[in-house]
Amino acid sequence: MKRPNCASMRSASFIGCVLWLASLAHLDKAAAKTALADPSSEVPTIENWRPSRALYWLSANHLVWIAGRQGSSGGEDTLLSWTKKDGTRRLKDLVHFPPCLEPSQTSLLVDIKGPAGTSKEYRLSVPGVIRLEPVEKDSLKTCQTRFTALFQLNRFVTLADSEFNTVGIRRSVGGRPPHFAILDANHVETIRTLDPDISLDSPPLAFQRFGNQYIAYPHYSFDRRRALGKQLPGIPVFSIGPDTNVNVTWVPWTPWSTVGAYDFALSRTGLIASVTQGLRKTAPESGIYTAKDGWSQLRSADVTPSTLRLSHDGCRIAWREIDRQNRPSIRVAELC
Repeated sequence: MKRPNCASMRSASFIGCVLWLASLAHLDKAAAKTALADPSSEVPTIENWRPSRALYWLSANHLVWIAGRQGSSGGEDTLLSWTKKDGTRRLKDLVHFPPCLEPSQTSLLVDIKGPAGTSKEYRLSVPGVIRLEPVEKDSLKTCQTRFTALFQLNRFVTLADSEFNTVGIRRSVGGRPPHFAILDANHVETIRTLDPDISLDSPPLAFQRFGNQYIAYPHYSFDRRRALGKQLPGIPVFSIGPDTNVNVTWVPWTPWSTVGAYDFALSRTGLIASVTQGLRKTAPESGIYTAKDGWSQLRSADVTPSTLRLSHDGCRIAWREIDRQNRPSIRVAELC
């Protein structure tokens, strides 16, 4: 597999990149295998709406996203949905962006345009079919700010919730090591030590409907990956299941995991990685990878890692990518 292109980096990063890649010589066996047959397909768009980064699975089959375009009076946003059976549908025009995914992950709060410049808040859900139901005013704001008090009072780095509990990451406080705090409905905490410590590495934390589990991992910078290369076996991905036990899976150091941005999802078939080197013409390492039967590349593309989404049954992933004409699109891959 081709190494990352150090020549495109600034001088200090260039030197570090060269030294780091030289240290990777012994890792060739851990590099991704030959790319598999691409299992993904592009989700059709309609009326030249360009997909944003706001992408949501509301079930095993229903994918919803926000798309935008330039209208006669400026930028416009709309809500689109897709199922394999029905294809792409345009639902409603939006007023406020972004919407808010509720803890159950089966519904989305949105603010919909009405006549004469008015708007009304709705809950979008899919109990078999897509349904829009009015909700109380400011429900969207309440959803978006529900963690404010916890952040202020409990020194959390990040938080995520579900209909079952809330999980946060704290740095070392008062002699207590960095840890996960798992809060039940009464905010009674269960503490799980965070080892290795990822609290200083901008860790994303998210609830996955599949397995009713949370996942968290560090967003290591290039320099951090270089420094940790001989201390850790790879990038740690933590998962917390309904039993509140913490498991760690390691993503090995390979040419595609040591440079650039990345995000992960824990599917029915194992870990999925979305990686970008930010170099469309010289970085075939950018794309989607699967840990099934050893790390292999599912698709080589200029993906947007933060848009990687897993369906509720753990068998489909969706993401946003950009082609060489700077045209964004959404793709869906069947995993099982």
